[in-house]
Amino acid sequence: MPHEHQHLGPEGNCICVKCNITVPKQRGVPCRQMRCPQCGRPMLREGGYHHLKYLENLEKKNKKQKDMNTEKKSIQKDQIQDIEKKPEASVQVLTYKIAFPTNDGEFINPHFGRSRSFVVYEIQGKDVIKTEERFNDSHQGMPDHHHEHDHNHEHEHHNDPEHEKQKHSAHARLFDILHDVDILIVNNLGPSIHQQLIDNGYTVIKTSISKISDALEAYLKGVLKP
Repeated sequence: MPHEHQHLGPEGNCICVKCNITVPKQRGVPCRQMRCPQCGRPMLREGGYHHLKYLENLEKKNKKQKDMNTEKKSIQKDQIQDIEKKPEASVQVLTYKIAFPTNDGEFINPHFGRSRSFVVYEIQGKDVIKTEERFNDSHQGMPDHHHEHDHNHEHEHHNDPEHEKQKHSAHARLFDILHDVDILIVNNLGPSIHQQLIDNGYTVIKTSISKISDALEAYLKGVLKP
């Protein structure tokens, strides 16, 4: 391999390929013995064999990296196209059901167990995809705790085995009617049935909103929370 000074002569510059800084070459001192004033790295003769070889290798390296990036983008594009062709690979939207106790289909009945029916909404994401009304045939046998009693009569009533039997039977029928419901939105709920609902996996939300459509909208907007 020919030496630098046989081709370039004593004049010229030394270059740091890392910092791209040049300094005048010192007569009689090879560039490789000179240090870059910025990083301290040995320098090369600008335009010399080693410098040109470095530039050639750098060009090959950059081309290889460019080809790799192009290939990576092509693979990513193919993967995106595959996903778009396969709807099953997309994110699944959560579907669930919300129920409201009611007597007229418009307002929430404050007496949960004695409601004539339940309006059930099937929700996908934030959209209502199905609405149905399920009639509550258990409310006829549901013990009524809302009319007035004298204290002694009420105490005897709650200790009556037949009364307890009717209550448990009515509650069991409620669970059958609402078997696939996830969330119950109510105005009021007795502590016993409230706990039973929670124990059976229901999410129960109490609200002072009386109109069903307003309560549903509040829930879907995140205003109404468990």
